[in-house]
Amino acid sequence: MSDGKKIDAFSGQFRFRGRTAKYVLSLCDVFEKKTKAQLFANNVNIFIIAPLVGFTFHQTAIPDTEKNDVGKVWETSVFDEQMNRYKMVMEFNLKLIMLLDEEYEPNEEKRIDKALRNFMEDQKDIDRYFSYMYGGIDILYDKLVKNAVSSDDFIERMNKFCNELMENYNKAYDKDEILNLCQVN
Repeated sequence: MSDGKKIDAFSGQFRFRGRTAKYVLSLCDVFEKKTKAQLFANNVNIFIIAPLVGFTFHQTAIPDTEKNDVGKVWETSVFDEQMNRYKMVMEFNLKLIMLLDEEYEPNEEKRIDKALRNFMEDQKDIDRYFSYMYGGIDILYDKLVKNAVSSDDFIERMNKFCNELMENYNKAYDKDEILNLCQVN
């Protein structure tokens, strides 16, 4: 549990390894040579969006050590300067997930504590967030990249995914409920 000491989960270099690294690299690849079109410009963009995708789709995962064709574990990173630049965004996403994750913490008051009063004091909260990130990366890869061949495939998949994401979000969360949770009494 918490000993009152803050955990700095979003500082320093972060390494994606195994299957997750392979998926991150695929999500950042150029899919249209002429225009150099990509789904994601860099790894930090995936690091930011993936936990929200995993949470919205209720999917978690754990890292693994899948190897490439030459027997080396896939690896790619988010560098420390990127982590520092987007730290506030990452912390906001963690707070949002802690506030909304009723499955992880059914008690509303305890969720508020995790997100605000005792923010980043419990390693289990951080682990939960990262499990959503890994699950989100799996979803992004499966829905956007897997078996896509042409530029049209990528564009069609992105459009379909965005519609599905909006549908899931609108179905699962009531805007007024979120606003009520954010109000200070």
